[in-house]
Amino acid sequence: MPGYSLKYSRRAARTAFLAFFLLIVNRAFADNSKISPDLQPLLGNPSNQINVIVQYNTPPQQSSGGLLGGLLGGVVNLLGGVLNTVFSLIPAVSATLHPADVLAVSNQSNVTYISLDRQLGASLDYTAAAVGASSAWTYGLEGDGIGVAVIDSGVYHHPDLNAANSSKSRIVYRQSFIGGVLNDDFGHGTHVAGIVAGNGSSSDQLGAFRTFKGIAPHANILDLRVLDQNGASNDSVVIAAIEKAVQLKNQYNVRVINLSLGRPIFEGCSQDPLCQGWKRPGRAESWWWWPPAMKGATDMRPFCRPARRRTPSP
Repeated sequence: MPGYSLKYSRRAARTAFLAFFLLIVNRAFADNSKISPDLQPLLGNPSNQINVIVQYNTPPQQSSGGLLGGLLGGVVNLLGGVLNTVFSLIPAVSATLHPADVLAVSNQSNVTYISLDRQLGASLDYTAAAVGASSAWTYGLEGDGIGVAVIDSGVYHHPDLNAANSSKSRIVYRQSFIGGVLNDDFGHGTHVAGIVAGNGSSSDQLGAFRTFKGIAPHANILDLRVLDQNGASNDSVVIAAIEKAVQLKNQYNVRVINLSLGRPIFEGCSQDPLCQGWKRPGRAESWWWWPPAMKGATDMRPFCRPARRRTPSP
């Protein structure tokens, strides 16, 4: 038995050394310019399972067998990676890969960038007063017939989100991308929806000292839930929700997408997958975005202007 244990230990050691050697070789020949700076430190542990977003220079295709066709399909299939989502909004997929997989995929000619599927959280720094919403109300501009996609933690039923003098809700569509028991386990999305489209009916009562009215009090709300009960999410989930908002545009006249979310920035907008997802709808038609989609990495100030109108590129 001692001889067998020693033989087994030597074999395990050789296997571990080989795996480590292959990882070092892959890192030596990997194109690090295609790997995000916050992902690179995680590649040192060959046993890591890393959630990433892989971007391509052309839209990836999904085969009938469920694996991605082309070069990525071979790598994921052979090295044990898991394909999670194939995006239609941007030429990208989300996947769970080992470090060796990440390094091998980075060398493929059709891959432009690989980044972490980063965590993000809720944020909101602006209100109706800050944008001068009351000036628009004087002209009768209160959001009638407009759909606003609130990509957040969900939206509870609330009387301020009903039609005027009615019990009919203006929440016209709901979808959760992360599961959950309640419509809003975290509470942030309902707060945001009130700022976007609350009609102030609950605070417009006898004895009330102030009416809390939203920016577009007649607008309809599309509840696209991406934040969990702790207010956390990932890039891939948010991109999927943006895709859904675009798909529902004509059905609900969606003209506004609200992203009260934030995380640090690790690369330029041309490489950041969430920034690409944010930009994509504006390449087709005009959109309004409110408020900033992400925050700066150093001073944490928004780098996307609030309520910026997206117009077709020339």
